Amino acid sequence: MRKPLGPDMLISTKYGIIALAVGLICILIGGLMLFLADDIVRAGQRIHPNVGGDDLLDWDAWKTQIQLIYGFTTLIGLACLIAAFGLSAGMEWARKLWLALATVLFIFHTTWFLFDRSEWISAMIALAIATCSWVDLTKGQAKTFFQRP
Repeated sequence: MRKPLGPDMLISTKYGIIALAVGLICILIGGLMLFLADDIVRAGQRIHPNVGGDDLLDWDAWKTQIQLIYGFTTLIGLACLIAAFGLSAGMEWARKLWLALATVLFIFHTTWFLFDRSEWISAMIALAIATCSWVDLTKGQAKTFFQRP
């Protein structure tokens, strides 16, 4: 049975598009960085040839860290794509998944900001997306819309 058009359907579609955009960005950035992890390490070794071995920076550990961070980013992107299609269809599980993903993205980017103070823009964008998502998708009407068969 098709759900009726209305303001709640527009909210569903809007967040479906946002989740789709976030998912594609995460997959593109994560996939590209996973693909380029070896090149990034080699470039770092050329720029800082005396670092490594007994020094503070272990190049293999750094490569592993890059792969873990951007592998996580790619998985979040895939989950965002799943949520996007579910939100567009008005599914309750997709609403919950998107709220969880928006929160995880905010925590991820806030943690990143704590370690790299230049990354404040992504944390603010994640905060805006998470806040708007929680405000719009936890309203009574929106919850009712997503719970209807």
